[in-house]
Amino acid sequence: MHTLEKGRARIRNVVFFGLALVGLSVFLDALIEARFDQKHVLSALFSPSFDELLIRLLLLVCELAFLFYIVYLLRTQNRLQNSLARALEDKNQAVARSDAVLEAFGDPVSIQDRELRVIYQNQGHRALMGDRVGEYCFQAYHKLDAVCPDCHLQAAFNDGQVHRRETSTQHSRRGEVQVEIVATPLFDGAGNIIAGIEAVRDISERKRNEAMIRMTRSTLEQRTAELSAANLELEAFGSSLAHDLRGHLTRIATAAEVLGAVDGMILGEDGSYCVQTIATATEEMDALIQSIMVLSRVSHRELEQKPVDLSALAHEVAESLRAADSQRPVEFAIASGMVAVGDRPLLKVALQNLIGNAWKYTRDRQPAQISLDCTDEDSRVVYRLRDNGIGFDMNEAGKLFLPFGRLSNGQNFPGLGIGLSTAQRVILRHGGEIMAESTPGAGTVFSFTLPK
Repeated sequence: MHTLEKGRARIRNVVFFGLALVGLSVFLDALIEARFDQKHVLSALFSPSFDELLIRLLLLVCELAFLFYIVYLLRTQNRLQNSLARALEDKNQAVARSDAVLEAFGDPVSIQDRELRVIYQNQGHRALMGDRVGEYCFQAYHKLDAVCPDCHLQAAFNDGQVHRRETSTQHSRRGEVQVEIVATPLFDGAGNIIAGIEAVRDISERKRNEAMIRMTRSTLEQRTAELSAANLELEAFGSSLAHDLRGHLTRIATAAEVLGAVDGMILGEDGSYCVQTIATATEEMDALIQSIMVLSRVSHRELEQKPVDLSALAHEVAESLRAADSQRPVEFAIASGMVAVGDRPLLKVALQNLIGNAWKYTRDRQPAQISLDCTDEDSRVVYRLRDNGIGFDMNEAGKLFLPFGRLSNGQNFPGLGIGLSTAQRVILRHGGEIMAESTPGAGTVFSFTLPK
């Protein structure tokens, strides 16, 4: 705006000066005419002859035309100066924005011309490499007299592509650092490469972290291999031990059976009681060993992920329970279309234990009611198994999924206290969770989740 006002003032001054010159030329012409024609100056000025008036008019027209042409040139000059000032202002704003972007970029950034001379550095690049503007990069960074053989920026100039590489530099202010360098060519409006941007990222910390991760991964893999070997060894030992124990139990049970066949008069009441106790104890110990082996297989069995129709699986479990005790009036309500992805045998073990638990604790209900349904929640499906059994006190919920844990109101019901623990391990191995909500005398709801 200041430049525009100055231009207008200059045009006004030229117009006033031109008009003054026109008036002066008319007066000088009258003075000359009075000198040569022996007239009075005022007479020559205000009463010129026809020829003299014509000459004055022609001269006036020429002078005014010349004055208008000068004004036109001045106006054109002012317009060009204003355009140039706006262009310079836009250029300065663009440069300021570019500088702000490069400063806010975070990584050290420099710009180099086609001869690899540094023409710009942002603050981060100056902090890392020092002020190198005006120097050749191969001299400033590598102390060489010629372009580096593997120069990534030269490669970008050659093919017009972005080049990226990782290297170490010993010529930074921080000593030797690991850096990642990205070289990008800069093009003009005609598509010619005029310079290149070099972004430098200090990756020393990342490299140290990667080395630590590799070391940790190697250690974990070694520990995993050791644990896998130990688990296999323990599993083999457990299977062998279970086999041997069940062999001894079989011998004890056989001996008890032989003793039981002896005439009751010989054994007497106490002898018969002892034989019956031995038989019952061997049966319970065999069931306990079998449960422990099932729990072990659940924990170590490799998962086979396939679509599983949980509705059909739950119906199978319900029918097997009805077949074992056909006299019980139990109402099952199993939702249709429940499909999960998982290991079918393990999921069947989980449902056998959960539905079997509901079957057991609804023993005194007429009729017993057991239902299973599901709802979608984001990336998982929540399944809910409800019953109208005896329920339990939520203060004892911490013992619910512990192996061999028995709640206070479940002492009169058969079982070893390992079924819910087995179900929990199956659900956890599938990446889900399981929980229970209950009120004494009002039934229980087991909720478990499986990924979609």
